[in-house]
Amino acid sequence: MNYRIGDSVRVKPGVRDPDNPDFDIGGWQGRVTDLSHANEPQEPTIGLTWDSLTLKVMPKQSIERCAREGLNWAECYLYLEELEPARPRDAQKDVDRVREEIEARVSWLGIGPEGDHIQAVVNSAKSRSERDILAAWRAELERTLRFPFEAVVKEFQDRGPFRAGDRVTVLRFQQIDELYGILAACRKGQRLYEFPLSDLAAQDKKSPNADAIQDYRVWHANR
Repeated sequence: MNYRIGDSVRVKPGVRDPDNPDFDIGGWQGRVTDLSHANEPQEPTIGLTWDSLTLKVMPKQSIERCAREGLNWAECYLYLEELEPARPRDAQKDVDRVREEIEARVSWLGIGPEGDHIQAVVNSAKSRSERDILAAWRAELERTLRFPFEAVVKEFQDRGPFRAGDRVTVLRFQQIDELYGILAACRKGQRLYEFPLSDLAAQDKKSPNADAIQDYRVWHANR
């Protein structure tokens, strides 16, 4: 069968996921995106991206596993003999919308051990807006942190009352700022200041606060 870029194809019954042989992907459907290996004499393959209906029925566990392992859950390469022509079931805008929705739910899972915690907080937000995600972080950190606690300024400061390496006491959270994130009420000596939590780290690295604050700092730096 000679396919062209953009043609719709369906996976034949009984075909297994190349990355997870225990999983049957028969009936899944997508569009051809790569024919560069279609004419190989021994193992001709083509690349395809899954359509929006397939993306919607993909098991959550499969998508999350791919995200953690750095695999592309939205695309696949299969042998020509494993595919058959199909009628398109959606438009590219539908694919883009569903991929964006899924990406928002799993994009942090591949960054390491802290990824699960970061993703859980992001997914708990009322929407994908940064303000709502910041509000979710504030709720999570207020639930898990123990106040007051000692902290160290970790980021270079070109202005303001603090310098990298300064020690402060974090008393509570103040407001949320879309540029600086969660602002904390910090005491240094006899003075009280408002300072971004993203520039702080728990002084006691073995305290329960340390990992939670570090996860927030990773999110804030890469959001």
